[in-house]
Amino acid sequence: MDEDHKKLQLDSLLASYNLYRTVIFPTRISGNLASLIDNTFINTSNHTDYIICSVVNGLSDHNAQLLNLDKIITQTECTSTHNVRNINPSSTTDFKLNLSYESWDNIFLDEDVNVTFNNFLNTYLRIFNASFPTKKFLVKSNAKPWLSPGIRTSCLRKRELYLLTKHNNGPKMLNDYKLYCKVLSRVITAAKKSYYNKYISASVNRTRAAWNVVKMLTGNKYNHNKIIHMNINDDPTDNYQLIVNSFNKYFSTITDKTVSETPQYSDSTLQNMNPLDYLHKVFSQPFPQMQLKSTCIKELKGIIKSLKTKDSCGYDEISNKILKVYFNCFLTRWSMYPDEVPLKSMQ
Repeated sequence: MDEDHKKLQLDSLLASYNLYRTVIFPTRISGNLASLIDNTFINTSNHTDYIICSVVNGLSDHNAQLLNLDKIITQTECTSTHNVRNINPSSTTDFKLNLSYESWDNIFLDEDVNVTFNNFLNTYLRIFNASFPTKKFLVKSNAKPWLSPGIRTSCLRKRELYLLTKHNNGPKMLNDYKLYCKVLSRVITAAKKSYYNKYISASVNRTRAAWNVVKMLTGNKYNHNKIIHMNINDDPTDNYQLIVNSFNKYFSTITDKTVSETPQYSDSTLQNMNPLDYLHKVFSQPFPQMQLKSTCIKELKGIIKSLKTKDSCGYDEISNKILKVYFNCFLTRWSMYPDEVPLKSMQ
């Protein structure tokens, strides 16, 4: 195989990665001989207006190449914005004080529980936002939070020692470099261990935090694009089109099927029928027996105290942490609940 054929093969291989050579002039000049043994390959589709020239250094017969690129895309620092409420003992005291001064007159102006709840929520949010205003913080995403400035400096020193070993192959230099690498490796391991221990200890769900650490260390990530397998007429398939058609057919016919299979009762019969009896007759499968009992303030207090102290909230923006602070201020003997209150919270 001749030399020109090898060059064509190399050019074809690099072109498959959209890389093309830029140096077309001699890079080594010695007497009457000139050769091109150095080159720079770039993506010419991203950099159309580039300038490359030879720089004579006067130290050897090899000339340097100076490449000037346009439209260089630099990677920006990944940042995210978080809105955080400053909840501290002082703001909590102010919040409870403002709640005690509120008359709540607009809550008793309407008999509709939904309107009453909206009036209560609007009044509450006005006091809540005034006592706990949100502040915007710019958070930098650090891929390696355990990487301290001291470790960065040590890594730079390790690189310097590595370059020195390339020019000095003495046994003392190599032993010093290997010893430095061992010490740095121990420091990095200790820093990772300390960070992950603090991360797990500060987490609300330590089991989940521990698994997150395992995934980060092993590099295993959950694949959200897994192929779905489904049994359609006792025939397993992973064909997306068949699965989608099966879901569409089910949801488009389930209403008519349920209506056709549901016994029809007159209005007078429904009025005299217990709701649980109606559910037992409507559902073909056995329906669980539910004992509906009246609740009391003591039971509600126990339920609220048993909730986990979290800052996350739902539709009403009331977190469990705030609910535990002021539930004594508004807890009454009401037994009606608005539509917006999630059923799972009441259960």
